[in-house]
Amino acid sequence: MAGASRCFLVEYGTVDQLCRFSPVPPLGSSHDMVLWETNSAVDHVRPDGLVYLEVEQSTGKNPELASCATCVVPAPLSDPPDGELCSMILHCSGFAGFRMLKPAFKCWLGSSRGTVLGCGIARLLKFIGQTGSISAGSKLSGISYRRAWTLLERAEANMGARLVSRTRGGSLNGGSSLTLLAERLLTEYEELEMALSNDVRVLEDM
Repeated sequence: MAGASRCFLVEYGTVDQLCRFSPVPPLGSSHDMVLWETNSAVDHVRPDGLVYLEVEQSTGKNPELASCATCVVPAPLSDPPDGELCSMILHCSGFAGFRMLKPAFKCWLGSSRGTVLGCGIARLLKFIGQTGSISAGSKLSGISYRRAWTLLERAEANMGARLVSRTRGGSLNGGSSLTLLAERLLTEYEELEMALSNDVRVLEDM
């Protein structure tokens, strides 16, 4: 098992032999023991974590163990990397300092009508404000011009007010700019996103 400072392999003929087993040298704070069990000894030893290998029902051993297992892992074990599987087991078993998945979040601002600002429309508005153009803003956002209009129209409908001012007049006099409302909403969204990011960093350090 990856991460063990020393590995003990225990071979036994009957389950009662495990009751008399004591490792040599005795386990201490600087040693680990990993017990790999297939079926019956689970009733006689109390492992910190129990991994059940999920195979076809007709060939699976002790299928009732799946309901009380720490992890149910599809067989064969060659699929997940050893370190990933170890982290999963230790995380599920409640060992401090092991986290299998990283916390993440999505945030948005909305009205009673629906979402006004999410990550996509916030990014689009930011680039429109920088470039003065919906077309250029959509390219920098990595979305199509048509998609940009769809996002803007939906956000403005849910807000009930304009977020982008459009001026006709071609390449010399035309253009787009953010309304004062859009600028304030964008600032509020960025502040919310930063606050949540700080909270996530605190969770990662726990």
